[in-house]
Amino acid sequence: MQDQIQDWLAQHGYAGGIVPMSPGFGETALWRVSSTDNASDLVLRMFPPGRDSAATREALAMRAAREHGLPVPAVVAGGTIEDRPVLLITFAPGEMVSDAITNAPERAAALGATLGELLGRLHAVPAPAGLAADDRWIAHGGPALEPLRARLRAVPNADRLMHLDYHPGNVLVDGESTCTIVDWANALPGPPHMDVARSRSLLEVVRLAGKFPEPILKALDAFADAMVTSHERVTGPDPHPELSRAWGWAMTTDDIAQHVGKPGSWVTPALVERLAATRDEIISKALDS
Repeated sequence: MQDQIQDWLAQHGYAGGIVPMSPGFGETALWRVSSTDNASDLVLRMFPPGRDSAATREALAMRAAREHGLPVPAVVAGGTIEDRPVLLITFAPGEMVSDAITNAPERAAALGATLGELLGRLHAVPAPAGLAADDRWIAHGGPALEPLRARLRAVPNADRLMHLDYHPGNVLVDGESTCTIVDWANALPGPPHMDVARSRSLLEVVRLAGKFPEPILKALDAFADAMVTSHERVTGPDPHPELSRAWGWAMTTDDIAQHVGKPGSWVTPALVERLAATRDEIISKALDS
């Protein structure tokens, strides 16, 4: 595949070496494209075959966010390599916020405040035309949310741009405060506080999975609290916290379940069962609220 990538890059006027990058849990394959003319490096994102709509949606979301002044990589080119959609974007320097917190837990609250303000700014951006239907986000909660579907449809401001994978591994920090939001594969129109609930549920999954020692988990708790507080300063408090929490947990449970058995995955069937039980309890409380 590397030869085909090099050929595609050459056809688009880009020459230089390519080095594989870690894709994390995502479905896209990543390559860093080094420059031969002192220009900035680029990143090639390759989607699975048939995922043209996902690549188009990601490009739309990134361009919309960037046009509104958000720190997002620029989309340089797009196309197809061996039936796989690709996006060529600018390389974002820095380290993942998750690594910054691990290396310096005392920074967690300050980083959470920065990311919360940044997410609030993102939620002021109208979702671009053609991104997706305004109610598509509801389906990402899966069938467990069926009893809440009518209430979810009534949630206002469902035309905002949501990232839907906004966590410390998808924001890069360069220095003390310069951040870049990456990995827009999940972006959809939807209500702002659902996006926050999704972020919060991802952080809660990390605690349930027991991936980090207690000092790091406490730092992540401080990060999450500061992120939510800072976001509320921009957008206002969540008018339906129980509903948002139910949707966030439902989406995350379905999302995490897809990673059971994947190479390098720490997701186990027992963890998914625990997440599903927690989701069902949260949905039951939302129904009673």
